[in-house]
Amino acid sequence: MKVARSVRIVFCVGCFSVNGLVAQTYLKQPDPGFANRWNLGITLGPDFYYGDLAYGSSGPRRNVSLAGSLVIGYQISNVFGARLQLMGAWLNGSADSIINGEVVQNPLTGILLEGNLQAVINFNNIFSPYRSSRWFFLYGTAGVGYAAWYTEFSNQAYDAGTINTNNPLNNFHTSVVFPLGIGALFRLGDRVNASVEYTFHLVGSDLLDQTALRGNNDRFDYLAFGISLNLGKGQNKKIPVYTPVYTPPPSRARPKILDPTLPRAEEPVAEPPPITQPQPLTYSVQICAYAQHIYSTEWIRKRYRVPMEVRKEQAGKMERFLAGSCADLGCARKLREQMIRLGIRDAFIVAYRNGVRDHIVKE
Repeated sequence: MKVARSVRIVFCVGCFSVNGLVAQTYLKQPDPGFANRWNLGITLGPDFYYGDLAYGSSGPRRNVSLAGSLVIGYQISNVFGARLQLMGAWLNGSADSIINGEVVQNPLTGILLEGNLQAVINFNNIFSPYRSSRWFFLYGTAGVGYAAWYTEFSNQAYDAGTINTNNPLNNFHTSVVFPLGIGALFRLGDRVNASVEYTFHLVGSDLLDQTALRGNNDRFDYLAFGISLNLGKGQNKKIPVYTPVYTPPPSRARPKILDPTLPRAEEPVAEPPPITQPQPLTYSVQICAYAQHIYSTEWIRKRYRVPMEVRKEQAGKMERFLAGSCADLGCARKLREQMIRLGIRDAFIVAYRNGVRDHIVKE
């Protein structure tokens, strides 16, 4: 009895395991994080000019102004991304001169426009895998851009003729720019992020302040406070999972053993049923199945990029979605391989007889 009971337990576990192999686990869609998503943001904050006119001999430096930018980015993965930044900034500066024992300021004012392309590296996701519960990220940026500016320098210590300001075009210059920065991103939700970032904008010119005294190229820094919006797919709150249900096979009643010594009643002889030829099988490929969510066949076709019509069949609360109809098994195998190439790795072949689901073809 114990041996028979053990055999029955092993048989039930085996049947459950086979059913588990048929489960479509590819329906578990992970949180996409930042990967393959666009983002759009704006920034605002102070900019700091550094050059020949940012070295006052006394008093606070007048090298602080205001800047803002529009940022469009694409996250290639949870680690690497790229972004396009369009930036506008005001410039202020001053050089102090001492005349007759008094400090005289020589102010600089101007406006700058810049466009740049930057690479973004997420440091947190480099050193540890991305987790959906993580809300704070450190990142770095590096890139190249081009800037154009118009600045005016009022020389109050010397003869104004030493600086040509008669022609306004003399005050307009352009140059290549190399932005390099570090920042912190705060994830406020699946869609919204806040950030703070400090960027060095290295200008390939010493004429940002219309003055070339020290022989070093000028630069300006930008302390940016930003808000951005993630575009595209968000993370799934509920993940539909096809949970297999084990159905035990029908029990077979033991045949009754008749006593040969007892007389038998004459039983009517039933006519054998007419022999009918079995109908040929047709085949389809099952893509997915859902028990808790309702989706249309068109949504499933677009979601899995199936290049053919998708049909649905109902089995209790379960909705199965299938593609194609083949008259032979070779055609069905090619169709299944096509679904696998589309990323549906758990697709399988189902056989139908007279339009009724007959069995699953095990490969």
